[in-house]
Amino acid sequence: MHHSPLTSAWIVVGDSDFFIVVYLCLFFTSLVLLRVFELSLGKAMGNENSTLSSECSTPPSDFLEYESLYSVTTDNRGGSSRPSTRAPSPMEPPEPDLSHLTPEEIAQIKAVMDRAKDMQVDEQKRVR
Repeated sequence: MHHSPLTSAWIVVGDSDFFIVVYLCLFFTSLVLLRVFELSLGKAMGNENSTLSSECSTPPSDFLEYESLYSVTTDNRGGSSRPSTRAPSPMEPPEPDLSHLTPEEIAQIKAVMDRAKDMQVDEQKRVR
């Protein structure tokens, strides 16, 4: 018995295995998309350490880069005649080496940083 192409398509579509395969594909695709969304949302919220439990046993690579950056900026000051005014802190970024900048550029950078600190203090006061 020979079926027309339209009839054969209905026979294939009517097969329950086809629907199971489509359902499973959609289900697993949605799981992957949810996981990607969860990871991107976690990183956008600054919560990168909560993505995988295996990452908890080792320090995040960002911390290691931060630590190495701090050692580079403190060891290679060379031409800087004045030492850093801040004590090293794991919670704050290292003080940048501004010795190669002009006094005007340094003043502008410090003014921007002071404004940012003032904004943080104001925000913390509003939260309380």
